[in-house]
Amino acid sequence: MSSIHIRPRFKAKYKIKPDEVGELVRKHMAELDCGCSAKILKDFIVFNIRPDEQHFWSPQLSISFEADEEDKSFTVIRALYGPNPTVWAFFTYGYVALAIIGTFLGMYGFSQYSLGQDANILWSLPYWLWLHSCCI
Repeated sequence: MSSIHIRPRFKAKYKIKPDEVGELVRKHMAELDCGCSAKILKDFIVFNIRPDEQHFWSPQLSISFEADEEDKSFTVIRALYGPNPTVWAFFTYGYVALAIIGTFLGMYGFSQYSLGQDANILWSLPYWLWLHSCCI
């Protein structure tokens, strides 16, 4: 059974020095009009859609490369394809906010219930649990 990955990862080994990878990408980016832009660092490359065509949800490809530990003439290239990191941060903060609100609603409601007072706020807990579970 195959599984669906939200952020696919790739790993490959090439017979090239790590220092040459950035130069090859720079050379090909200058020759081709691929519709993307690249930030090239020493051992890391990020491909983005051009800023004039980019949206908040546009994907990006992050590539890291390093010398193979067994054979230094090979380079291990790892790639991660996914949305912009700010999108992941937005989802993370959203989940944290939902969890905090649900926790405080539960604490308040159960403390009201244990004191024998009216605890109608507990009726909102199933909604918060549903909201948290449907977003996962």
